[in-house]
Amino acid sequence: GLTQVRETLQRNQGKISINSQLSKGTEVILSFPRIKAPIWIAEEINLNPGDIVVVLDDDSSIHRAWGLRFEYIVKNIAYVQVEHFEVGDDAISFINALKPEQKEKVFMLTDYELLRQRLNGLEIVEQTSVNRSILVTSHYANKDVRDHAARIGTKILPKQLASEIAIKVNCKQELK
Repeated sequence: GLTQVRETLQRNQGKISINSQLSKGTEVILSFPRIKAPIWIAEEINLNPGDIVVVLDDDSSIHRAWGLRFEYIVKNIAYVQVEHFEVGDDAISFINALKPEQKEKVFMLTDYELLRQRLNGLEIVEQTSVNRSILVTSHYANKDVRDHAARIGTKILPKQLASEIAIKVNCKQELK
């Protein structure tokens, strides 16, 4: 086992620290240098006062999770509005009905795969011409999805990291 650990540490510029005290136990600490996140990954959600966050996902549990993440912001900070949609066509209708100055304030969080719907999340971003969006998906490893997102200027958030991403509102406060 230690041979494999040593090889892994060497391949990844890691370090090992072993502290042992008789009758107290042994502590083994493995440390690795922090790497820069891939260019396609979303590292935070940046909002401005007056923004309209559009959450598009066909899974109601995702809406509950985002609702909890945004609850404090909606109640206490900067007049941020959150709108939830399970059907892509409903999101398109909502966004395209906004006045141009309102549409500029849209920040979309969309799933890629919308079951039994005619469009995926990236196609909806394109059809609405939303300038700020994040694709929240489990399809982040798919090169075609990453390439499509890059072409339209959308960052990707692996779905399992949605509860961890920092949400920043442009009023000097950060929420986690």
